[in-house]
Amino acid sequence: MIRIPISPFPALLLTTALVPAQAEETLKQALEQQLKANQATATAQAAIDQLGEQTRKMLDEYREALRKTEAITAYNAHLRRLVESQEEEKRSLQKQLDGIEDIRRDLVPLMLRMVEALDRFVQLDRPFLAGERARRMAELKSLMDRADVDDAEKFRRVLDAYQLENQYGKTTEAYRAEFKPGAAPARMVDFLRVGRVALLYQSLDGGETGVWDARAQRWQVLPREYNKPVGLALAVARKESAPEFLPIAVETPEAVR
Repeated sequence: MIRIPISPFPALLLTTALVPAQAEETLKQALEQQLKANQATATAQAAIDQLGEQTRKMLDEYREALRKTEAITAYNAHLRRLVESQEEEKRSLQKQLDGIEDIRRDLVPLMLRMVEALDRFVQLDRPFLAGERARRMAELKSLMDRADVDDAEKFRRVLDAYQLENQYGKTTEAYRAEFKPGAAPARMVDFLRVGRVALLYQSLDGGETGVWDARAQRWQVLPREYNKPVGLALAVARKESAPEFLPIAVETPEAVR
């Protein structure tokens, strides 16, 4: 009987052949798991990046909203201060208007008294520019009764009239006008006004000179010796001659107790 010996090597070869196949399968599975893990990690990272971007965007929106809120808050505070200031100004203006109304109530009677006093003064004054001044006073009286002219304009006109009358006392004037003393026929003469100190007239031929007597309230003819000085004074007042000292008739002031 012949025995065939069995060697252990083929079995070893078989086992060795099986090991690479199993390792490859294991490696393949490991790679697949690693790939899946990498994909999951990438997906998670993408989700994290997306959430981070959204967070940054929301943070930027929050900061912008906060900035706008602060700006609106500051603007509203500014508006409140403006409103408070306007209310204060409104109260001040109303107070001034109330005061103006009180002034108006006092101003109208004052203006009427001023016009009456000025009219009386003109009537008692020397009769220079009589027609012009009488017309001015008539217009001023008529103005006081006009509803279409406000009180401010009326007061301005009254002050202008007072200022004009005041200027007469500081100036010298020569003018030509009609002269009609008493029942005598009217004629043209030259008048000389020296402030409110003297009012004289002289005939156009220079042959007659007279002066207004304020005490007697009438015209008085002066001696012929005044003809030349008054004629020269008329020339000075018209700026036709250089100023000089001239003797003219003036009233002496009365003693006042």
